[in-house]
Amino acid sequence: MIAGYVQKGHEEVGLNLYYKMRQTDFIPDQHTFASVFRVCATLATLEHGKQDHGAMIKCKIRENVVVNSALMDMYFKCSSLSDGHQVFDRSLNRNVIMWTALISGYGQHGKVVEVLESFHRMKTEGFKPNHVTFLAVVSACSHGGLVDEGWAYFSSMIKDYGIQPRGKHYEAMVDLFGRAGRLQEAYEFVLNSPCKEHSVIWEKVSPISEIPTQLT
Repeated sequence: MIAGYVQKGHEEVGLNLYYKMRQTDFIPDQHTFASVFRVCATLATLEHGKQDHGAMIKCKIRENVVVNSALMDMYFKCSSLSDGHQVFDRSLNRNVIMWTALISGYGQHGKVVEVLESFHRMKTEGFKPNHVTFLAVVSACSHGGLVDEGWAYFSSMIKDYGIQPRGKHYEAMVDLFGRAGRLQEAYEFVLNSPCKEHSVIWEKVSPISEIPTQLT
C-alpha cells in the first residue's frame, strides 16, 4: 500500500502510513524501506531518511541491492554525498544498479571527477554500464565542459557495448555541444541523429542557437 501511494506521487501519505505501521506490531520489510527511502529522496528530508535508515538496521533487514540503491539515492538527493558513498562502500553485493546510483548521485551535484573515476572503476571491476549509466556520464561531461570526452563516451556506448542511444542521450549530447558554444556541431548532430524529427531535441537546440529549427 505504501509503495502504491509513492508510485502515485502521494509521498507524504505513504510516509504517514509507514509511521502508523511502525506504531503497531508490524515489522517493515525490505520493500517497505525501499519505498520510504524513495519518499525521503523526493521530499529531501534527510533527518527522516537517517532515522529510517537506523530503523532498517535495527530490524536487521538483509542487504538488498534495491534497498541500498534507494538508500544511496536518498542520501545523494538530500546532499549527503559522504553518507551515500558510505552505503556503497559497505555494500557486499554490488551490481550495475548500485554503480549507476553512485555515478548518477555524483552527477546530480556536478562532481565530474568523481563520476568519471567511479565509471572507470566500475568497468575495471568487470561491470558493464547500461544506458542509464552512460546518460549520467555524458550529462556530467556536459556540465564539466568535457566535450571530446562526452563524445567519446557516447560513441563507446554504441561501438563497445552495443547500446542504442535513446532520446535522453541525444538531448544530453546537444546540451554538451551547446554549453561549450559549439552550436554548429549541435545542429549537425541533430540532423544526423535518428531523433531529428523529435520536437524535444530541437527545443534543446533552439535556446542555444539562432539556427532555424525547421528542416529543409
